[in-house]
This record gives sequence, C-alpha cells and structure tokens, in this order.
Amino acid sequence: MNNKFIIILTIYFLPLTTLAERTPNEEKTVVGYADHNGQLYNITHIYGNIIHYTVQDPNITINTINSSGERIYVSFNYSDYIREAFNEWAPAGISVQQVPGAGAEARVVSFSTSNYADNSLGSTIFDPSGNSRLRIDVGSFNKIIMNNFEKLKSRKAIPENMSPEEYIKLKLKITIKHEIGHVLGLLHNNESGAYFPYGVGQEIARCRLLNQAPSIMLNGSNYDYIDRLAYYLGRPVTESDIGPSRNDIEGVRVMRRGGSWSSLTNRFSCLGLGLALSRSGGDL
Repeated sequence: MNNKFIIILTIYFLPLTTLAERTPNEEKTVVGYADHNGQLYNITHIYGNIIHYTVQDPNITINTINSSGERIYVSFNYSDYIREAFNEWAPAGISVQQVPGAGAEARVVSFSTSNYADNSLGSTIFDPSGNSRLRIDVGSFNKIIMNNFEKLKSRKAIPENMSPEEYIKLKLKITIKHEIGHVLGLLHNNESGAYFPYGVGQEIARCRLLNQAPSIMLNGSNYDYIDRLAYYLGRPVTESDIGPSRNDIEGVRVMRRGGSWSSLTNRFSCLGLGLALSRSGGDL
C-alpha cells in the first residue's frame, strides 16, 4: 500500500516540477499596489463596478526607419486593441464601458498618446481616485521599435516571415495589455517591496509549481516579454500567444477584493489547481 502511494506521488509531482522550469519563478510572480499600511488597493472601490474609459484620439501613426534605411509607415485605430485587451482581462471579473470623454463620468480612465521618445513605449499613472491615465509613446515606437524587431528576428523569437508592420501591431497590442494591467493595480513582476507615490508593491500571485507563461507585467527594463514567451513556448511568438497569464488574472481578482492578502492561501490554491490539471494534461 505504501509503495503504491509513493509511485502516485512521483507521477503527479515530477512533471509539475519539470514543466515549471520553462518559466523562472520571478517571471511568473505578480505584484499588486498596496497603500502605506500594507493594504492592497481595492480596484472595485476605485473604479466602481464598471470601469469607464475614454480614448482621446484613437488614431496612431508609427513612422520609423529600419537598419537598411527603409522607411516603415503604418497607421492604426487603436481603440479596437484597447477593447481586445480589456476582453482578455475580463476573466478576472472586470467590466468596462467606453465613454465619450473625461467629463462623462466621475471616474474615467484615459488613454492618450505622447511623443517623448524616452524609450518607454507606454506608461500609466495609477490614480486611487479612479482617474488613472495611460499613454502610448509614439516617439519611443519610432525610435526603438525596428532595433527590437531585428534583434528578436535574429533570436528566432518571432516568425521569420513576420513583417515590420505586423511586429509593430504585435508590440502595440502587448504594450496596451501591459499598461491596462497597471490600471488594474498590478506593478512589474520584480517590484515587490518597491515604494511608489501612493504605496508599495506587494507580491500577490505566485504559482511556482505550475507550468505557465511569463507574466505580461514583466519589467521591460529587465526582460523582453516576447523573448521570454518564445522561450516558454519553444517557438516564435505570434499574435494569438500574447496576453495575461493565469497568475496575472488571479492577481487582478485579488486587487478587486483589496485589503489583506495571504500568500499561504494562494500557494495552497495553486497547488490544488496544479494537481487537478496535471491529471487531465492541462497546461497553465
């Protein structure tokens, strides 16, 4: 009887440990925004049951040059990408509605563009009063996007036949999904314990035993999300691959509740879910 029990444990636990190594632990960690008293911000209280948002100008144009001197010019209406991004975060329990302008509701998340060319493709100001602001920096896209494209293609992290226009679209979608994560109260994966104007970063999701994609909240100063996702997948990244990880979704669920958070509860729930999915061949 005891021997059989040991064999069962070996079958269920070893594949989990082996598969989890495809994504290092720090790349799966999700960090939330807590106030200076260590209480997580409750984004339901901040934004209400429906997150209202506005897009100041939905048109965005990238005008850049590749290493051969060829000009790449592409225009998007990125309102569709914002809706798509919010839909991917929806499993966390959020609801959104686009409104005409900032004065339409008392609390409105605003999307806009800038031209700082500061090497930051996007940035977000998280506002506990409910008026968070997200910007896409066109100047930075123009400045660095083709260099990134050529590096990732040389590393085979994106398909060989992906065009510059397709890559710019891919990167714009990733940037929007990442920045919406900040609107929803998530910080970068490596910012636990870091101090910010309204509080401090606190780790809120970490399923270390499970095989899962890297967080879309990877800090761009230290990680390249596409490169790390390609490593996890074992192949080049396509548009259908990008999006919040299961840890990211769980992190937003935690932020919707706010307040105190128990890492012990999270670890046990992750373990139980991992065992269930291992039996059915599921991949987190």
